Order: sequence, then structure tokens, then C-alpha cells
Amino acid sequence: MKLITYRTGSPPKTPQHQHGIALATALIFLVIITVLGLAAVRSSTTELRLANNEQVRVEALQRAQAVVDSVISVDSNFPINGNTSYKICYDSGASGNQASCPAADASLVLPEQSGAPSATTPAGECDPNAGIFKTGVYAEARRLPPEDVPVPGNLFTSMDKFHTAAVAVRGQYACGNTGLGSADIEQGLLKLVPNANRIN
Repeated sequence: MKLITYRTGSPPKTPQHQHGIALATALIFLVIITVLGLAAVRSSTTELRLANNEQVRVEALQRAQAVVDSVISVDSNFPINGNTSYKICYDSGASGNQASCPAADASLVLPEQSGAPSATTPAGECDPNAGIFKTGVYAEARRLPPEDVPVPGNLFTSMDKFHTAAVAVRGQYACGNTGLGSADIEQGLLKLVPNANRIN
């Protein structure tokens, strides 16, 4: 014979505040993890933009310096015998937002570069596939006062046989309107010239 027992009353109940606590805890952790993930994504996106901006800035500076170096590499670009207001320049035309060179002064020579602006490139925009001097470039060489600059003593030369001319060389790369960066560099130099070649 089996003994059957009955309990009187209802089974014990758990307190009301414990119902769904595991779900609430999981939701809180899910929200925290989501917020941390979004913050990490935003931070990495910002860092990527900063790195890209720095790369564009450095490349623009390098292009402007290449313009200056190219001007310096051609001896005929230096207006040694002109007066202190003498200036020659070059611009790459209606591409980019560089300075413009008046036609009367446009005798500065830059070495030829491969590439040419694309026929589909709109006016005022730089073409990244063109040669470095084809779009967004302005170059200038000009005499600086005074007319005669003393020859530096550390050149170990006969100072009375030479004079020097101060020249400013400017190179501008201006393609910020197409996201390629902008830079403007001006570099001064002294050109040593024999007195026999001097024109007053």
C-alpha cells in the first residue's frame, strides 16, 4: 500500500523583486557593450581621418618643395642681373586654386614632367594623374633687396671678385579643393656671381 501525502496551502513564492532580474542584468550589459563598441568605432574613424589628413598635408608639402627644387635646378630662372623688383613666374593654368602668373612675367622654366591634365577634369580642379607641374602649381623667382648682398666670409673666395644676389623662390601646390592638400613654400638663397658678369 502506498502512502499519499497532501500539502495544504500553496507552494512558497519567490519575492516579487527577483522576477526577471537575469533579463534586466543581461540587457544592461548588452547596452554597455554596445556603447563601448560604438565609442571604439568612432575613435578609430577619427584616428583614420587624422592620419589621412596628415598624409595629405605631408604630400602637399613635398609637392610644393619639389616645385621649389625644380625652380632652383634651372640656372636661367634666377634674375641675377635685374633690379630688385624683377620677378618671373609660372602657373599651371585654370586648374586648382593657385596664384596666377601675369603673362608679362611668365618666363620661369620648370623641367618637363610626364602626364597631362585629363580632358574631363573640370576647370578649377586638380588632376592627381597629371604630372606634378600640370595642375594646381604656381612657381616664382624674384630678386630681393638690397641690390648687393655682402659675400659671406665663410665662402673662402676672393670677395672683391664676386657679388651676390638674394633671390626668393616660391613654390605653391594648391589642390585643397579636390582633397589633395595645399602648401605654399618660400625659400631664400644667395647666388654668387662674378663681377665681370654684373650688369648695372
